[in-house]
Amino acid sequence: MPDMRRWLTDAEIAASKEITSRDPADKQRHHFVPQMYLKRWLDGSPKVQWRDIVQGRTGFGAPIAVACQPHFYSYNSPNDPSLWFETHLSRIENDAAKLLQDLDSMPDGAITDQAIIHNLAVFVGVQSQRTPRVRSVNNAIETWNPTGKDPQTAAIDMAIHTWRAMVVPHFSARRYWLVSSATPLITCDEPVLHLGYPDWTRKKRLSLMTTSLLLFPIGPHRLLILAAGDHTCLSEPFELTATETDAVNLEIAANCLQFAYEQHNTNIVRQLSVPTGASPTAGDDANIFLATNLDTRWSTVDQPPPWPLGRWVASTPPPLRMIMDMVMNQQAD
Repeated sequence: MPDMRRWLTDAEIAASKEITSRDPADKQRHHFVPQMYLKRWLDGSPKVQWRDIVQGRTGFGAPIAVACQPHFYSYNSPNDPSLWFETHLSRIENDAAKLLQDLDSMPDGAITDQAIIHNLAVFVGVQSQRTPRVRSVNNAIETWNPTGKDPQTAAIDMAIHTWRAMVVPHFSARRYWLVSSATPLITCDEPVLHLGYPDWTRKKRLSLMTTSLLLFPIGPHRLLILAAGDHTCLSEPFELTATETDAVNLEIAANCLQFAYEQHNTNIVRQLSVPTGASPTAGDDANIFLATNLDTRWSTVDQPPPWPLGRWVASTPPPLRMIMDMVMNQQAD
């Protein structure tokens, strides 16, 4: 098994830059959700079904044609050799595809192999940092504390720094579990979900430190769960009930920036009751707290649904309770 932590090193980053400098041509279509990941929802069809939560549209597309934006990783121009980050991601995805295949053959329950955990921390961590929503937050931080770089460069640089220095160490310290579902799961353009503790607000996006469970669907019938350190054990059964799967799918759809994805013949998202307004992203507000303390789609709902998978979520640890009280007081002000 390759050690994916090598992708965090300066040596491999330098190698990606060298590869890109030899062939700097921009392929224009840049994916922020990997094609190899979305292919896991093909189920014999060449296309996945997508649902535009904001505009209420549905369609079908091959993985190469969805979850992408033109020149998303370009710094200054379409042919800028700084596209090394896209090159780096593609190299990571080759390892990640094999890693996900290995998970397919593993039973439900706790993952105890530390090599697998460290590899997952790298892949899930980078996926959490490569999305349009994170780009928007990083742009807001750069506006608040400018480095002199152009916003695109600064946002990507911050994503890389956060991934290497903060996210991967945090993800590596969590406990990992595999859970299955008889009924299909969906995914979306923001596929790493942060779930809160029972008494935490549903109306604000959570930081890693205030997240009880991280969810990452790895296929239409498999869910990866990263539990916080205070969760010593997730109890059996490790197969979701149909009701639990429905709740997870609702959370995935509500968490998306704009698009949810599913198998071509399931039609799950159209049956979900999700607030359809645009999911808020950070602006250029000079108040950094407001710029990064983002609303969720539930922010306009009087009685949002409870957090899913409540049977595995303990009460809020006392130190986090103090943080949550402070945030709620600031929201009230």
